[in-house]
Amino acid sequence: MKSLKKYTNDALKYCRYWQIFIKTILIIFFLFMIYLYREDMIHYTTIQAVIKKADCKENVTIVQERYSSHNELYNDCQLNVEYIIDGKTYNKPLRTIDGKYYKNDEIYIDYENKNKENIRLHDITNKYIFYGCIIGLIIVLVMMYFIIFHKNKPFYKWFIGILCFRSLTN
Repeated sequence: MKSLKKYTNDALKYCRYWQIFIKTILIIFFLFMIYLYREDMIHYTTIQAVIKKADCKENVTIVQERYSSHNELYNDCQLNVEYIIDGKTYNKPLRTIDGKYYKNDEIYIDYENKNKENIRLHDITNKYIFYGCIIGLIIVLVMMYFIIFHKNKPFYKWFIGILCFRSLTN
């Protein structure tokens, strides 16, 4: 019985080291993604623009899957947008393939702070990824705290064992 307990404690120790290693990599990844989004927020500003001209064409692309292929439709739009920054009106072309747009629609665009004529369509998914990374970072940091500082408590031994078992079965 003593050797089984020693084996279990050794296994939990190595599982704990493995979890610390994996969580450290996840923390670095989350911090990197947060840094990228923050840098993007520093260099770009989101404003509302009006579409003055919309030339949208429906195109077909062939999507090759493992055993078959199928056609997918997408809209290829060449837009002329008008936006106002500091009282100055800009008219710029913008190409997008994410949706169908019409004349006088209002859309959100991002412009580069150093070059106000450099624009792109605003993508809200970046903000979702940013908040997801913040939540993921908080969860991983809490898990790291328990793994490092509460390693001898029975509940956390069970927790480390479950995490290790889950890592091995994936």
